[in-house]
Amino acid sequence: MSEILTQTKLATVNQLNCTGCGNALSIINPRAKYICCQYCGSVLDLNSEEHQILETIGKPEKHKPFSFLELGMIGKINGKTYQLIARTRWRTKHKEFWYEEGQSGYSNEHWIYDEWLMIDENRTYFYLIEDKDGYFVSEEIIPETPMLLDNSLKMQFFRGEAQKRVQEYGSAEVVFFEGESNYTIKKGDEIRYSTYIDRGINYTSEWRMENGEEIKEIEFFQEIPVSRRKIIEWFGTNEQVTELQEDEAFWKFVYRGSLVGVLLMLVMGIASMSSKGKIIYSEDVPFAALQGDEGKLVGPFEIPKKGQYRMEMKVFDLQPNSEAYIMGYILDKDQAAINNIEGSFGYYTGYDDGYWSEKEFESKLRFRANEPGEYYVQFHSADAASQQGSLKVFLRQGGMMGRYFLIALIIFGIVAAVSKGKFE
Repeated sequence: MSEILTQTKLATVNQLNCTGCGNALSIINPRAKYICCQYCGSVLDLNSEEHQILETIGKPEKHKPFSFLELGMIGKINGKTYQLIARTRWRTKHKEFWYEEGQSGYSNEHWIYDEWLMIDENRTYFYLIEDKDGYFVSEEIIPETPMLLDNSLKMQFFRGEAQKRVQEYGSAEVVFFEGESNYTIKKGDEIRYSTYIDRGINYTSEWRMENGEEIKEIEFFQEIPVSRRKIIEWFGTNEQVTELQEDEAFWKFVYRGSLVGVLLMLVMGIASMSSKGKIIYSEDVPFAALQGDEGKLVGPFEIPKKGQYRMEMKVFDLQPNSEAYIMGYILDKDQAAINNIEGSFGYYTGYDDGYWSEKEFESKLRFRANEPGEYYVQFHSADAASQQGSLKVFLRQGGMMGRYFLIALIIFGIVAAVSKGKFE
């Protein structure tokens, strides 16, 4: 792969070592007068024999590109071979139009974007704009009706079209630069601009001020959005993109697998709600049997093997406007407590703009038996013994535990969200 890429890179017109850090630099553009080292940020004067350092524009590691693009990469666009030779990072301070529920206005905003410069074998330029939201191809145009921003906050570049409201306007300044340039680029260099949108295309007037008052230069651009898939297609012959595609293929596999896991856990979780397991023991206990300090000992019942079991308490015939608290200790064959189950049961009725009732008749517990054998439950209640009603105890074997599926569902969901972010 490296050999192929070396053969497809554009021919250099000059090679030198950076005066600041000593790294090798290649000049592609014959019109380049300056180069900013992508390793140390030193701006070198290519017109001087010693390649004098004019300034240090900033540390490159603090201004990394938004994506996989980097200087030197080759792109195949519309049948032509281009090479990335420069990147300028801009920070805007602008007003952006908003509209909501019949009201509108302009809000103060900030934004950061990169302007990539590419050059082909015929030394023709191609501009690519990139920010955290995506990509645009930027092309200089000659409008039929060139105009700058005025008090109407409306613009149009072509005859026969209605004036469009300016979507944003303000200023942008250079915060970083790397690569080649045929003019001096300094940190803090500023432009003014205004942009309107028509059928998904950004149309921009851009001008520079001299001495803060006079307009020095005016340019007009159209910016057409480009999908990330198209960008990868353009730069697909580069080793970095090949590695990126391999990584994304892996994360897409993880993402799809996680979605399958989410769906499976969802189905299993719903199924677990109706899966109670097989009843292996049950017994009715009248409330009257719970009286006294010793309460009522239920059992013995046989647990056939170690594992998870589910115990349920249900009360019947509880009188209206009464409640009962019942505690049960699960005992092993040696009468040692291994767990406990409790329930606050109640039945309330009344009239308040109509008849109403509230009921709480059930309590459940999942517990683990570490070995097979005989087990008991010792029930106690201070208030149930004085009331009418009865308690029924169930012991179930098997059944699915819904909380485990919920935990797995959350884990698969997190993995799906993380993996999706790796390839989008």
